Amino acid sequence: MRNKILRLQESPELAAGDAPVSLMQVLAGVSPDYAVVAQKTATAKKLKSFDAPFDQQYGLTLADLAMRYEASLRAEIICELKPKRRKPKAQAASDAQYAPKK
Repeated sequence: MRNKILRLQESPELAAGDAPVSLMQVLAGVSPDYAVVAQKTATAKKLKSFDAPFDQQYGLTLADLAMRYEASLRAEIICELKPKRRKPKAQAASDAQYAPKK
């Protein structure tokens, strides 16, 4: 007998995967509904026709959201650590020429 636990009804924003994920969404945003689907024992030929629904992932898991949160956090840290681009010295000197005098 095969069993599958289904998690459904997560928020559409999280399901789309486009928006950044907050830590609170990681903790509370996983799919809140659960269902257990069981399949009786049968011949291999009969069971084969039900493989697709049992192989498919449904809903968002805690691991899914935690990995998305970690990836966005890592990207923010990398962005902050990148050195800021400076103007070339010749450009900076010409900018100083036109700067207002105090």
